Amino acid sequence: MKNKLFQFFWYKIGKKIIPRKEKSESLTSLDSYGRQMYYQIKSAQLIGLGLVIFGDSNGEVLKEQDSMSKFPKVTVNLAIGGTRADTWLSFFKDSEWGIKVYELIKNKKCVINLGGNHVLQNSMDNLDSSIKALSEMFTDTYWITAPKIWSNLLPIPDINKKLLLTNKTIKKYAKGKVIDIEPFTGKLDSDLPYWFVQQDAVHFSHEFDIKVRIPIIIATVYKKV
Repeated sequence: MKNKLFQFFWYKIGKKIIPRKEKSESLTSLDSYGRQMYYQIKSAQLIGLGLVIFGDSNGEVLKEQDSMSKFPKVTVNLAIGGTRADTWLSFFKDSEWGIKVYELIKNKKCVINLGGNHVLQNSMDNLDSSIKALSEMFTDTYWITAPKIWSNLLPIPDINKKLLLTNKTIKKYAKGKVIDIEPFTGKLDSDLPYWFVQQDAVHFSHEFDIKVRIPIIIATVYKKV
């Protein structure tokens, strides 16, 4: 009930009071969202913050009131599309707002949805080091694996091999705390996902989130089978 009340407050009032993005040429992409992140977390702490989600656009597609209301404990979602593991690493270490946000969440239970943009943005060279560093910065972290995507629509060489390497890297540093979405996104012998998994070439659909992904996250994080 607390989480439902928090999500109602945040989506109906909080987001409107605190602008999502600060407009400034001096701010990087994540820096400009830092102020809203900080006050979203502080608001959640007033009634008992239980879970923090951050990551890229496949974390951001969970930013719907009905999706976030499904979680059993007060949950904030900080995910921003287009980001990578190294983007968040820099934000937490070098940004004024990022350092403040990190201090608030470093000992909280976190779910991280990152990795896919290292493939899509040709940044595989820093994937391993960035995921390793982020894994070491948080005390209770769960990583969501990357899903199968409509690779036939994307002109990226060896895209499926890179996705497999991404998930292998995630599992290497997650220390067993993996929310493994991959088996539910497509047949293991197929390069393409099931039709209802994605809303476009790379993003989870709302239907898949409600019926599959959120229940898997809850079952893994809160050990509910």
